[in-house]
Amino acid sequence: GSDLVAKWTTIQGALALCQRTDRCRSIVFDANTRRPDGTYYVFLKSIVEIVFLPGATWRSYINEERPKFINEVAVAGPLTQVENVDQTFRFDLHQASPHLFPEGSADVIT
Repeated sequence: GSDLVAKWTTIQGALALCQRTDRCRSIVFDANTRRPDGTYYVFLKSIVEIVFLPGATWRSYINEERPKFINEVAVAGPLTQVENVDQTFRFDLHQASPHLFPEGSADVIT
């Protein structure tokens, strides 16, 4: 099947293992399997197909491959002024280029 590894681990541990495991494309786990030590029973998968069901407690993380650049990249997008701060702007890198930058990536320009 599509299961490469199944084991008790933390989410961060599973993500790191997925990065090091050939053919690992995603991790999935049932949020209800959480132990007091913060581990879940996690499956490393060779597929990324996900089915959404209302009320399901299963969670998925996809191991996205991001392009590798030698030195730099150019992106364009809108600047938004930081509230109550003169001449300070926020540039949302993820919004400008979601395939390059994870959610929450931003640059502040003064």
